[in-house]
Amino acid sequence: PDWTVLWRFAARHRVSFFGAGAAFYANCMTAHIDLAQCGDLSRVWALGTTGSPLAPDVQVWGTEQFRKLRGQAGDMSDAGPPQGAKAPSGGSAAGEAAERGGDIWWCNISGGTDFCGAFIGGNRELPQQPGVMQCRMLGAAVEAWNDAGEPVVGEVGELVCSQPIPSMPLYLVNDPDGARYRASYFEMYPPGHGRQPGGGDLPKEAGS
Repeated sequence: PDWTVLWRFAARHRVSFFGAGAAFYANCMTAHIDLAQCGDLSRVWALGTTGSPLAPDVQVWGTEQFRKLRGQAGDMSDAGPPQGAKAPSGGSAAGEAAERGGDIWWCNISGGTDFCGAFIGGNRELPQQPGVMQCRMLGAAVEAWNDAGEPVVGEVGELVCSQPIPSMPLYLVNDPDGARYRASYFEMYPPGHGRQPGGGDLPKEAGS
């Protein structure tokens, strides 16, 4: 198989939301994949990413690929997202969106299987900036912290959830005294604060 297999599968089955790891999109760009040669992808209105940070140039590459696809598809009278779904237009302000003609929506998320959820995710009503996740998820008190345990804005830092969330793990199997649990989530910073390994880019006003 090559890097077009999943795209051709999406075209064949008329997929509307296509999700993959960030590394998949990076490899597609490196391999110079032309999505126009992968079948009819005009129904794809959103791209999901997770697993690792999505580089800005990779997001720009994907956006340009879908701009090209939509230009070739004309008015796409039989395409587009489900009723009521919207993708933010390029350079749009919050709330300015278009079902057709707007840029593909990237739903970049950061979360974990250990708590069965996400800390940071997407909102199709917000503007997009390559390399930056759109918003915190509901109930997630997420910040970026430096090595001293101080919140930072506009800098790379550790992704920290500073308050409990409903789905957080309570303990680890075969860890009777909780030592591994504390070391995994709480010992990097002062007591009362948790950590999610992996890092991430938050909106500028929230840190990065």
